Amino acid sequence: PGNASLDLAVEVAWEEGAEVVVTATDFNGHEAEVRRITGLSELPSGGTRVHLDAPLTYAHFSGVEFHGDAGRSVEMRAKVGILSRNVVFKGLGEGEERPYTEWNSAAAGALAVGG
Repeated sequence: PGNASLDLAVEVAWEEGAEVVVTATDFNGHEAEVRRITGLSELPSGGTRVHLDAPLTYAHFSGVEFHGDAGRSVEMRAKVGILSRNVVFKGLGEGEERPYTEWNSAAAGALAVGG
């Protein structure tokens, strides 16, 4: 908690002012957070540092855990996604009471989040 920047493992071409979401890494899905980008800088490792408009409220785990005698590693990191782009999912609506095309028209501008 309290971090006002995120270090991403990859380079991104996001813009200042765009909104990002940081997923929860705890069992409480309500700890996902949305922030606005105030700046971007390149990391020496080749990734990107994303500067945020406000510090994060919750802890978001980022690390590697080793399990078993074989020392298998599991990368466990919060996901960071850009929210300022539009994505539309359309289906045929076969077998549905209300066709997807009708639902898409009724839900224009809505954001659906599954949990």
